[in-house]
Amino acid sequence: MPTTDVPPVPSDAWPLQPHEGPIASATYLPASPATTLWGRLPCAADEPVLTVDPGTLVTIDTVSHEGLLGDQGSDPVRFFGAHGVPPEGVLRDAVAIAADAGSRHGRDPAADGPHVVTGPIAVRGAEPGDLLTLTLVEALPRVPYGVVSNRHDRGALAGEYPLQEGSVSVFAAVDHDDAGAHGEPGDLVGTMPLVAGGEHLVRFPLRPFLGVMGVAAAGDERPHSVPPGAFGGNVDIALLVAGTSLHLPVQVPGALAYVGDPHFAQGDGEVALTAMEASLRVTVRLDLVRRADALARFGELAGPLAETVEHLVPTGLDVDLDEAVRACVRAAISLLRARWGMDEHLAYAYLSAATDFDISQVVDLVKGVHARVRKADFAGVPLVGGERAVTDLDRVGAAAADVVTDSAAPAVSAAPAVRPHRPSTRRRPVPDETAPAPLGDALPPLPLTSLDGGDLPDGLLAAVAAYEEALRVDDVPALADAFEPGPASLRVDAAGTLVGHDAITAFRARRGGTAGRAVEQLHVRVVDPGTALVVTTNAPAGGGRGVVTQLWRRGAAGTWRIATAHVQAPRPAVDTRVWRVVGAPLAAGRASSGPVGAGPDERPLAGRTVAVKDLFAVAGHAVGGGVPAYLAEQPVAERSAPAVTALLDAGADVLGIAQTDEFAFSIAGRNGAWGTPPNGAVPGAIPGGSSSGPASAVALGQTDVGLGTDTGGSIRVPASYQGLWGLRTTHGAVPTEGLLPLAPSFDTVGWLTRDAATLGAAVRATLGDANAGADAGAAPAGPGLAARGVVVDPAVVATVSADVRRAFAETVDRLVATGRLPRPSSVAVAEVGGAAGLAGLLAHFRIVQSAEAWRTHGAWITAHPGALAPDVAARFAAGEAVTPDAEQEARAGLAAARRALEAVLGDRVLLVPAASSAAPALDADAAEIDRVRAATLGLTCVAGITGRPAVSAPLMRVAGGPVGLCLVGPRGSDLELVALAGALAG
Repeated sequence: MPTTDVPPVPSDAWPLQPHEGPIASATYLPASPATTLWGRLPCAADEPVLTVDPGTLVTIDTVSHEGLLGDQGSDPVRFFGAHGVPPEGVLRDAVAIAADAGSRHGRDPAADGPHVVTGPIAVRGAEPGDLLTLTLVEALPRVPYGVVSNRHDRGALAGEYPLQEGSVSVFAAVDHDDAGAHGEPGDLVGTMPLVAGGEHLVRFPLRPFLGVMGVAAAGDERPHSVPPGAFGGNVDIALLVAGTSLHLPVQVPGALAYVGDPHFAQGDGEVALTAMEASLRVTVRLDLVRRADALARFGELAGPLAETVEHLVPTGLDVDLDEAVRACVRAAISLLRARWGMDEHLAYAYLSAATDFDISQVVDLVKGVHARVRKADFAGVPLVGGERAVTDLDRVGAAAADVVTDSAAPAVSAAPAVRPHRPSTRRRPVPDETAPAPLGDALPPLPLTSLDGGDLPDGLLAAVAAYEEALRVDDVPALADAFEPGPASLRVDAAGTLVGHDAITAFRARRGGTAGRAVEQLHVRVVDPGTALVVTTNAPAGGGRGVVTQLWRRGAAGTWRIATAHVQAPRPAVDTRVWRVVGAPLAAGRASSGPVGAGPDERPLAGRTVAVKDLFAVAGHAVGGGVPAYLAEQPVAERSAPAVTALLDAGADVLGIAQTDEFAFSIAGRNGAWGTPPNGAVPGAIPGGSSSGPASAVALGQTDVGLGTDTGGSIRVPASYQGLWGLRTTHGAVPTEGLLPLAPSFDTVGWLTRDAATLGAAVRATLGDANAGADAGAAPAGPGLAARGVVVDPAVVATVSADVRRAFAETVDRLVATGRLPRPSSVAVAEVGGAAGLAGLLAHFRIVQSAEAWRTHGAWITAHPGALAPDVAARFAAGEAVTPDAEQEARAGLAAARRALEAVLGDRVLLVPAASSAAPALDADAAEIDRVRAATLGLTCVAGITGRPAVSAPLMRVAGGPVGLCLVGPRGSDLELVALAGALAG
């Protein structure tokens, strides 16, 4: 068995400063600002800091983030000095990294995780499809102390701990075990007082390991350091002590391995948020296992696989702990099937009888579970892959060598609270230096599971196999050639439909590859000799099972190509671009007060779920405003905001808290910390904001109602971009208690839904019928609109893109022709802005909005430089620059404009496009986004200036996607407006 005692470190060698003390291998990688990433994990775009051959031993210095973080003062000398550690007892590389603040890679404390990782290290010859095996040979404590922290409203008991406001960091000193209660006399133990400042201590054994071991993720976006994934990362598996290995599916050429998050000790679960965190000097061996060999040993791995001398340790990862357990069980069954040929139902039974499933951690956003499959239970059972299925640790056995050198650091006085370690004489097991021979990269043959409708057409399976290989290596030209040319080919997935060869190819090129997948079943249904339906089930590297349905056709030259493809991916873990936190549910709606079967449910939203924008208070959770650094400092809400409570009282369940643009000061939908939520209607386009998370959650079908806000268009724009119904309510109609404000003069509450009926139910649940003047089901709309009158300003419509102008004119003409809409009259709304037209109105609006936004958040922003994305920070800076005289002049201009607009509009309904264009592409540059933003705000500011309600209805479409038709009605006409818009839709 691997030993878990701590290897010998002479007491006068503490701390193990860079380049000093025991260095076990010939290859040494120190930690410094130039060799570390802080808060993010490597991706394919990163350059390696070291390149080695497979089988190389590398000694690596790792640095704990504890003592470096902002909530600890960002000064490790001061932080640890407060616990009795002298300045010379603090690691110099930790001080350098804290002082550098991660500037090598631009660490953003508000957006990035806490972990410091050393690397990446390239392994020559590593390619996607291979496995990289990281074997921890040795783990030396670099200091005789550690820290356990509870912060950010995180941990198993989030909302209950910390007991005090802010973060709690517990200093844990290292001592030696004189009595040998936890091993042999002289072994290291960690200590904590039973009572703060008290004399009596609890002692526990140290079992050093690395919380983070991983390979770079595919693509050019560095993953956040907290959630683990198929690439490994923050797996936090406490049994990965010296003498154990972690097998990781290689995602990018060279693998780009890294290590970090060093732990002295951790209980399974890591319940408080962190383990006993402290810096280690580790020696790691990096072995490369070629794809064919990896398949023979373990099958197709969906994620990290750990291995000890006694156990194979499959893992499961998911935001939902129950799903993580299921994923781990599936991984274990797959492993037993691939390695020993065990029938799946028998493997399931064996696991139930003989295998422990342990919780790795419950605190890393994505929870982890690992299983311990005893290798001894299969003694004498032949391996499916023969001799090559024997792993490194199987061959090592009890081989041992001394990997500790005689060098030592200069004598340093230990902290008064820390007693020196008595060196142990035990040696560490070291893996065999011989790496397995490469066995080639060829994919296994596709498994033809069933065939019907005729003989298997010649060349079809070869074409399918070539397509799968092109996917594996992200060969964009080959993928493009696999689809039929022309405008008729289709690719469909949960994000939407791509029509035409060019659109599909552009998507492929923009995506930058996808996780590998293994085809498990292949079913062919022959339609005719030149046409076949192919259905494959696959196991993606990220876990779960996917299904792909393709219609293949043979061209005149005999080449098979895909005409139509439907991709059904596995149910993903919670997308943190969309959601900040999700429950099951997070908050339950009011139960029915009547007996079952007693009649219609009195709860208008019974059975519906809600995504709450991260501006509203939800009892038991803090409000984050889309800014992680702000979230970290906020208290937990004792009660929910009235807007939330109204939906709960109507029977809806709050599924979770959804993301927002930072402090809601954007209409693009981008968030510098959490990323950009996907557009549920237009793949590859921005979602619109700032109610981006709720909008995407609704458009993707993850929830029924998005509760958001609208200051300058933050309901109407995402509704327009994603083909949703969205209502900005009359200003002041919904209480804003429990709502994090932006610009109170314009802030309103609103909802996003997929249909008018649900939107009407949300309005009635919150406002009742008092302000409506009509029921949501009122129809036909013609007489209602005719009674009020409908108006259009051609000058306003002229400011939008040409395709939106055409769609607007065609939609109005069609609605008039069908009798749903009276012929609109022309009005001169833009003239209210004077010679500048809409730009004049917008200028006044933006001055007042930005000035109020700075008053709301300016003090916090000043105290947290760098916490916001540059574009959002620039908007706040503009607000800071507004002088009192300029604000007073703008307010006077708005008051005059409001009076003039009321006179022009009266009780009539104004029709405008909800946005100036369809959703811009994700990769649109900042200038394009700003241009679209300015044009759209010219449309949306009319409702903001007047305080009128406005509904966006998904009644228009252009080549780039949906565009909303916006109805702006009199104050107090919210529900009537929804009913009128619903009737227009028919």
